[in-house]
Amino acid sequence: IRHLLGDGFARTDFSQPRGSAYRRLWALLVGVTLAFSIIPLTIMTVATYSHYAEAFRPEVQADIERLTWNTGCALNGFVHQSIQGLMLIITEKTLAELSDEAEMTRVLHNLRQSFGSYVDLGLIHSDGVQRSYVGPYDLKGKNYADQDWFHEITIRRAYFSDVFIGFRNIPHFAVAVKHETEDGRFYVLRATFDTEALTQQISPLRIGAATDVFITNRKGVLQTPHGWGGTSSIPVPLLALPIR
Repeated sequence: IRHLLGDGFARTDFSQPRGSAYRRLWALLVGVTLAFSIIPLTIMTVATYSHYAEAFRPEVQADIERLTWNTGCALNGFVHQSIQGLMLIITEKTLAELSDEAEMTRVLHNLRQSFGSYVDLGLIHSDGVQRSYVGPYDLKGKNYADQDWFHEITIRRAYFSDVFIGFRNIPHFAVAVKHETEDGRFYVLRATFDTEALTQQISPLRIGAATDVFITNRKGVLQTPHGWGGTSSIPVPLLALPIR
Protein backbone atom coordinates (compact mmCIF):
# COMPACT_ATOMS: atom_id res chain seq x y z
CA ILE A 1 0.00 0.00 0.00
CA ARG A 2 2.85 2.36 0.86
CA HIS A 3 4.23 1.75 -2.64
CA LEU A 4 0.87 2.58 -4.22
CA LEU A 5 0.14 5.64 -2.10
CA GLY A 6 3.62 7.12 -2.06
CA ASP A 7 5.28 9.10 0.66
CA GLY A 8 2.02 10.66 1.77
CA PHE A 9 1.21 7.48 3.74
CA ALA A 10 4.53 6.80 5.43
CA ARG A 11 4.65 5.04 8.84
CA THR A 12 5.65 8.23 10.61
CA ASP A 13 2.47 9.90 9.38
CA PHE A 14 -0.01 7.73 11.38
CA SER A 15 -0.12 10.23 14.22
CA GLN A 16 -1.11 12.93 11.77
CA PRO A 17 -2.66 11.22 8.74
CA ARG A 18 -2.90 13.15 5.54
CA GLY A 19 -6.33 13.37 3.91
CA SER A 20 -5.05 12.82 0.37
CA ALA A 21 -3.44 9.53 1.33
CA TYR A 22 -6.64 8.20 2.88
CA ARG A 23 -8.66 9.35 -0.11
CA ARG A 24 -6.33 7.44 -2.41
CA LEU A 25 -6.60 4.37 -0.21
CA TRP A 26 -10.41 4.64 -0.15
CA ALA A 27 -10.55 5.06 -3.92
CA LEU A 28 -8.26 2.08 -4.40
CA LEU A 29 -10.36 -0.16 -2.17
CA VAL A 30 -13.59 0.93 -3.83
CA GLY A 31 -12.09 0.39 -7.29
CA VAL A 32 -10.85 -3.09 -6.41
CA THR A 33 -14.21 -4.01 -4.88
CA LEU A 34 -16.13 -2.79 -7.92
CA ALA A 35 -13.77 -4.56 -10.28
CA PHE A 36 -14.16 -7.88 -8.49
CA SER A 37 -17.95 -7.39 -8.46
CA ILE A 38 -18.64 -6.04 -11.95
CA ILE A 39 -16.17 -7.99 -14.09
CA PRO A 40 -17.49 -11.47 -13.12
CA LEU A 41 -21.07 -10.22 -13.46
CA THR A 42 -20.33 -8.83 -16.93
CA ILE A 43 -18.67 -12.06 -18.02
CA MET A 44 -21.57 -14.11 -16.69
CA THR A 45 -24.12 -11.85 -18.42
CA VAL A 46 -22.36 -12.09 -21.79
CA ALA A 47 -21.97 -15.85 -21.46
CA THR A 48 -25.63 -16.29 -20.51
CA TYR A 49 -26.81 -14.11 -23.42
CA SER A 50 -24.65 -16.02 -25.89
CA HIS A 51 -25.93 -19.33 -24.54
CA TYR A 52 -29.58 -18.37 -24.82
CA ALA A 53 -29.05 -16.74 -28.23
CA GLU A 54 -27.57 -19.96 -29.57
CA ALA A 55 -30.27 -22.03 -27.87
CA PHE A 56 -33.14 -20.01 -29.36
CA ARG A 57 -31.61 -19.51 -32.82
CA PRO A 58 -32.91 -22.82 -34.25
CA GLU A 59 -36.38 -22.13 -32.85
CA VAL A 60 -36.51 -18.63 -34.31
CA GLN A 61 -35.18 -19.88 -37.65
CA ALA A 62 -37.80 -22.63 -37.72
CA ASP A 63 -40.55 -20.07 -37.10
CA ILE A 64 -39.27 -17.87 -39.93
CA GLU A 65 -39.02 -20.84 -42.29
CA ARG A 66 -42.58 -21.87 -41.42
CA LEU A 67 -43.90 -18.36 -42.05
CA THR A 68 -41.96 -18.15 -45.31
CA TRP A 69 -43.33 -21.51 -46.46
CA ASN A 70 -46.91 -20.50 -45.64
CA THR A 71 -46.46 -17.17 -47.44
CA GLY A 72 -45.00 -18.96 -50.46
CA CYS A 73 -48.05 -21.21 -50.55
CA ALA A 74 -50.30 -18.14 -50.40
CA LEU A 75 -48.39 -16.56 -53.30
CA ASN A 76 -48.68 -19.74 -55.35
CA GLY A 77 -52.39 -19.81 -54.61
CA PHE A 78 -52.73 -16.20 -55.73
CA VAL A 79 -50.92 -16.94 -59.02
CA HIS A 80 -52.99 -20.07 -59.67
CA GLN A 81 -56.25 -18.27 -58.85
CA SER A 82 -55.41 -15.35 -61.15
CA ILE A 83 -54.54 -17.61 -64.07
CA GLN A 84 -57.52 -19.92 -63.62
CA GLY A 85 -59.92 -16.99 -63.41
CA LEU A 86 -58.76 -15.62 -66.76
CA MET A 87 -58.61 -19.09 -68.29
CA LEU A 88 -62.26 -19.67 -67.39
CA ILE A 89 -63.28 -16.36 -68.96
CA ILE A 90 -61.35 -16.81 -72.20
CA THR A 91 -62.79 -20.33 -72.55
CA GLU A 92 -66.42 -19.39 -71.91
CA LYS A 93 -66.52 -16.03 -73.72
CA THR A 94 -66.36 -15.70 -77.49
CA LEU A 95 -63.98 -13.33 -79.26
CA ALA A 96 -66.95 -11.11 -80.09
CA GLU A 97 -67.98 -10.92 -76.43
CA LEU A 98 -64.45 -10.09 -75.30
CA SER A 99 -64.27 -7.40 -77.99
CA ASP A 100 -67.35 -5.72 -76.49
CA GLU A 101 -66.11 -3.27 -73.86
CA ALA A 102 -69.47 -3.25 -72.08
CA GLU A 103 -69.15 -7.00 -71.60
CA MET A 104 -65.52 -6.62 -70.55
CA THR A 105 -66.58 -4.03 -67.98
CA ARG A 106 -69.01 -6.55 -66.48
CA VAL A 107 -66.30 -9.22 -66.45
CA LEU A 108 -63.82 -6.94 -64.70
CA HIS A 109 -66.46 -5.95 -62.15
CA ASN A 110 -67.16 -9.62 -61.38
CA LEU A 111 -63.43 -10.34 -61.03
CA ARG A 112 -63.02 -7.49 -58.59
CA GLN A 113 -66.07 -8.58 -56.62
CA SER A 114 -64.82 -12.17 -56.38
CA PHE A 115 -61.08 -11.75 -55.99
CA GLY A 116 -60.23 -8.04 -55.66
CA SER A 117 -56.88 -6.52 -56.70
CA TYR A 118 -57.59 -6.46 -60.46
CA VAL A 119 -56.67 -3.09 -62.01
CA ASP A 120 -57.72 -3.56 -65.63
CA LEU A 121 -58.53 -6.07 -68.34
CA GLY A 122 -57.56 -6.12 -72.00
CA LEU A 123 -57.95 -8.19 -75.16
CA ILE A 124 -54.84 -8.36 -77.33
CA HIS A 125 -54.67 -9.93 -80.77
CA SER A 126 -51.78 -11.94 -82.17
CA ASP A 127 -50.26 -8.81 -83.72
CA GLY A 128 -49.74 -7.42 -80.21
CA VAL A 129 -52.34 -4.65 -80.48
CA GLN A 130 -54.81 -4.23 -77.61
CA ARG A 131 -58.20 -4.10 -79.33
CA SER A 132 -60.40 -3.94 -76.24
CA TYR A 133 -59.56 -2.42 -72.86
CA VAL A 134 -61.37 -1.53 -69.63
CA GLY A 135 -59.56 0.17 -66.78
CA PRO A 136 -58.24 3.49 -65.50
CA TYR A 137 -55.60 4.06 -68.20
CA ASP A 138 -55.70 5.06 -71.86
CA LEU A 139 -54.26 1.82 -73.24
CA LYS A 140 -56.62 0.83 -76.04
CA GLY A 141 -54.67 0.51 -79.30
CA LYS A 142 -51.30 0.09 -77.59
CA ASN A 143 -48.95 -2.39 -79.25
CA TYR A 144 -47.30 -4.88 -76.91
CA ALA A 145 -45.51 -6.89 -79.59
CA ASP A 146 -42.04 -5.86 -78.38
CA GLN A 147 -42.67 -6.44 -74.66
CA ASP A 148 -41.21 -9.40 -72.80
CA TRP A 149 -44.48 -10.67 -71.40
CA PHE A 150 -46.02 -10.80 -74.90
CA HIS A 151 -43.07 -12.78 -76.24
CA GLU A 152 -43.57 -15.25 -73.40
CA ILE A 153 -47.30 -15.68 -73.98
CA THR A 154 -46.72 -16.50 -77.66
CA ILE A 155 -44.97 -19.72 -76.58
CA ARG A 156 -47.08 -20.48 -73.50
CA ARG A 157 -50.73 -20.91 -72.70
CA ALA A 158 -50.52 -18.72 -69.60
CA TYR A 159 -47.96 -16.33 -68.17
CA PHE A 160 -47.43 -14.46 -64.89
CA SER A 161 -44.97 -11.62 -65.41
CA ASP A 162 -42.40 -9.96 -63.19
CA VAL A 163 -43.12 -6.42 -62.04
CA PHE A 164 -42.43 -3.90 -64.81
CA ILE A 165 -43.20 -0.26 -65.67
CA GLY A 166 -44.86 -0.49 -69.08
CA PHE A 167 -46.87 2.19 -70.85
CA ARG A 168 -48.46 3.47 -67.62
CA ASN A 169 -45.09 4.27 -65.99
CA ILE A 170 -46.20 2.63 -62.75
CA PRO A 171 -44.82 -0.64 -61.35
CA HIS A 172 -47.32 -3.43 -61.97
CA PHE A 173 -47.43 -7.04 -63.10
CA ALA A 174 -49.55 -8.85 -65.65
CA VAL A 175 -51.35 -12.17 -65.86
CA ALA A 176 -52.14 -13.33 -69.39
CA VAL A 177 -53.80 -16.36 -70.94
CA LYS A 178 -53.91 -17.33 -74.61
CA HIS A 179 -56.64 -18.84 -76.77
CA GLU A 180 -55.75 -20.28 -80.17
CA THR A 181 -58.21 -20.05 -83.06
CA GLU A 182 -58.86 -22.62 -85.75
CA ASP A 183 -56.99 -20.59 -88.37
CA GLY A 184 -53.75 -20.77 -86.33
CA ARG A 185 -53.99 -17.32 -84.86
CA PHE A 186 -54.50 -16.46 -81.21
CA TYR A 187 -55.71 -13.75 -78.90
CA VAL A 188 -54.75 -12.95 -75.34
CA LEU A 189 -56.77 -11.92 -72.32
CA ARG A 190 -54.61 -9.93 -69.94
CA ALA A 191 -55.23 -8.51 -66.47
CA THR A 192 -52.85 -6.37 -64.45
CA PHE A 193 -52.30 -5.79 -60.74
CA ASP A 194 -50.54 -3.13 -58.71
CA THR A 195 -47.64 -4.27 -56.52
CA GLU A 196 -49.90 -3.83 -53.49
CA ALA A 197 -51.43 -7.19 -54.40
CA LEU A 198 -48.04 -8.83 -53.75
CA THR A 199 -47.38 -6.74 -50.65
CA GLN A 200 -50.62 -8.01 -49.12
CA GLN A 201 -49.50 -11.59 -49.66
CA ILE A 202 -46.28 -11.14 -47.66
CA SER A 203 -47.77 -8.98 -44.89
CA PRO A 204 -48.00 -11.96 -42.44
CA LEU A 205 -44.19 -12.04 -42.41
CA ARG A 206 -44.00 -8.54 -40.91
CA ILE A 207 -43.78 -9.68 -37.29
CA GLY A 208 -42.33 -6.50 -35.82
CA ALA A 209 -41.54 -2.87 -36.46
CA ALA A 210 -37.93 -3.72 -37.33
CA THR A 211 -38.89 -6.50 -39.76
CA ASP A 212 -38.35 -5.80 -43.45
CA VAL A 213 -39.90 -8.22 -45.92
CA PHE A 214 -39.88 -7.91 -49.70
CA ILE A 215 -39.91 -10.03 -52.84
CA THR A 216 -37.29 -10.13 -55.57
CA ASN A 217 -37.10 -12.11 -58.75
CA ARG A 218 -34.18 -14.41 -59.52
CA LYS A 219 -32.19 -11.52 -60.97
CA GLY A 220 -32.41 -9.57 -57.70
CA VAL A 221 -34.94 -7.03 -58.97
CA LEU A 222 -37.43 -5.85 -56.37
CA GLN A 223 -41.01 -6.93 -56.93
CA THR A 224 -42.36 -5.09 -53.88
CA PRO A 225 -41.20 -1.97 -52.00
CA HIS A 226 -38.98 -2.47 -48.95
CA GLY A 227 -38.41 -0.65 -45.69
CA TRP A 228 -35.23 1.24 -46.58
CA GLY A 229 -36.76 3.22 -49.39
CA GLY A 230 -36.46 0.95 -52.42
CA THR A 231 -39.27 0.73 -54.92
CA SER A 232 -40.34 -2.02 -57.28
CA SER A 233 -38.33 -2.73 -60.44
CA ILE A 234 -35.11 -1.53 -58.75
CA PRO A 235 -32.20 -4.03 -58.64
CA VAL A 236 -30.81 -4.77 -55.18
CA PRO A 237 -27.66 -6.74 -54.24
CA LEU A 238 -28.49 -10.15 -52.80
CA LEU A 239 -26.45 -12.98 -51.35
CA ALA A 240 -26.15 -16.02 -53.60
CA LEU A 241 -28.83 -18.12 -51.91
CA PRO A 242 -29.97 -21.49 -53.22
CA ILE A 243 -33.30 -21.39 -55.02
CA ARG A 244 -35.77 -23.82 -53.47
